[in-house]
Amino acid sequence: MGTGLATLKVVARRGAKWPLRASALLLLVSACRGEDPYARCGSLDDQDEDGISAWDEGFAGVGSMPRDSDRDGLPDHVDPDADDDGVSDREESGRGCRVPPASCPEEREGPRGDDGVPDFLDLDSDGDGVADREEATLGLRRCGVDTDGDGEGDLVAASRQLACAPPGAACACRDAALCEPPPVVSFWAAGDEAVLEGRTAVGAGGLTVVLLLDASVSMAGNRWAAVRRSLLEPGGLLERLGERVAGLEVALATHVDLPLGAHGVASGTRRDEVLETHRLAAPLGDGTALLAAFDAVELGDGGDEAEGWLLALDQLLSGAGGRWRTRDGGGSYELPAFAERCLGERDGATCHRTDGPVLVVHVSDACPHGGPGCEAEAYRDVVPTPPGLDEVARRFVAGRAGYLGLVPDEGGCPADGAVAPGGPCGPMTALAQATGGPGADGTGPVVPGLPAADTASVDAWSSALADRIEHGV
Repeated sequence: MGTGLATLKVVARRGAKWPLRASALLLLVSACRGEDPYARCGSLDDQDEDGISAWDEGFAGVGSMPRDSDRDGLPDHVDPDADDDGVSDREESGRGCRVPPASCPEEREGPRGDDGVPDFLDLDSDGDGVADREEATLGLRRCGVDTDGDGEGDLVAASRQLACAPPGAACACRDAALCEPPPVVSFWAAGDEAVLEGRTAVGAGGLTVVLLLDASVSMAGNRWAAVRRSLLEPGGLLERLGERVAGLEVALATHVDLPLGAHGVASGTRRDEVLETHRLAAPLGDGTALLAAFDAVELGDGGDEAEGWLLALDQLLSGAGGRWRTRDGGGSYELPAFAERCLGERDGATCHRTDGPVLVVHVSDACPHGGPGCEAEAYRDVVPTPPGLDEVARRFVAGRAGYLGLVPDEGGCPADGAVAPGGPCGPMTALAQATGGPGADGTGPVVPGLPAADTASVDAWSSALADRIEHGV
């Protein structure tokens, strides 16, 4: 395997289009009144005076639920940096709050196309594969896919700089001949970064694998046994990864659902939880401690067919905690701020390392509330509204994390996720593709199934999947 020296944040593309109704309406009204459409807006239209209308920043007026894209507690319409990309909204706003928020023309002309997200909410404004924050650190243009005009693109330039010096350090290493060893990017990279040679999955900080398992009652019996056999027992995926990746750490967490309304069971001997941690990130060792933690897990009852795994993934990476309630006041649920127990360079609900990549290996047989194909199971009666798939994908990008979804049956999911609504394949495939997880580049199943029970099948499956994770394919 490679000995990767650095990890480059490669930003996922998202397909959602951004509504520009407010600014378009303001522009039309200004034209009808004979006003300058680029004039400064009043404090009511643009409360944070960043040049973007409050409506375009997700605020529809008193009594409405404001949007908080980076989940920092500041609604977008009063947040100077709504996407927390290190570039102020004022710089990313465009030509005034009476016109649509700006979007880099380079993104529309690039090979990946325009993602429909305005720059003030786009972690990669020009779509070149390098995050805005990273481009600012490395002296590359936020709107410009080839800053130095050498024909190779900023993604190549950024990876070479990171290969020969940490971010922020002086580095005159953009020429290929000066870079030894070759450039590296993180293993969930996908697309035009294939021009880079020497790509490896693991940076200098090693790899943390977080097992997130659906612990609802539908996973009982053969499915739960298959998870144990293919992931945790000798010859399983974790043992094969430990043979390939130096410094491997493993954490274990489970999800069921919010115990609110009809979604999850809130009483009885086993209350459903949206997220429980059973082992903090630690060296794998001989695997016995991890197996003991797995065997101690109690499966929940589940209140409906869908589960709360989008919220669980969001909380897994952030460890932020929160409080949710039903709109009718019939119940509330509080999740602790798990990250408060983490020390030093540790973060998230399972206290994973921040100096190396994180791979979430997620097993579920259920559709998530609010996920693609699961709209009928959205959390309409819960406030605040839990995050959707788009927000969770942004959380993965910001946390330099990869996603690998697994279904507990043989065969896995179709590559396009085109299955009947109500199952995990559609949303798992969408999240894997949005975050560039192993297999998202078409070299293998995007969402594999677990192998047959015989030892030979488990060994072949584990070895092949460990190779894909190690080599970034």
